Amino acid sequence: MSPGLSVPTDNIYKFYALFGLALMISSILAFVYVYDSNRAQVIQWAEEVQVIDKKENTTPSDADRRELLKVLIEVENSNMKFYNHVINIGFGVSIFLSVMGLFIWHLVVQPRSDRMLELQIKALELEIAVSQESLSPR
Repeated sequence: MSPGLSVPTDNIYKFYALFGLALMISSILAFVYVYDSNRAQVIQWAEEVQVIDKKENTTPSDADRRELLKVLIEVENSNMKFYNHVINIGFGVSIFLSVMGLFIWHLVVQPRSDRMLELQIKALELEIAVSQESLSPR
């Protein structure tokens, strides 16, 4: 089975650039997912805390549940900060890889490829000229 989208393996710098781009998109999606799931969970727990606070007659288990929810909210916010640090590092690496790959490919590799193509065109033009001279009547 052949893949529909092939990875450019002809040049390592193209691969770096595309891998950096894929990592960048993954980092953005991971940030959105972490932020969304964190906020949804914290809002749910905060609503539970408000329900407990509005009760007139709270039992010791309600007070324990309230304290547990507050600790869970703090832990969830702390986890989100850690995840965001990891995601930021991934995003920074992705920018570095993409920029490095594109610049080296554009400044070093592509001019060589362009020069080689020019030389191939000149060689073909010379072959055509030689073959036309040999075919022309003298």
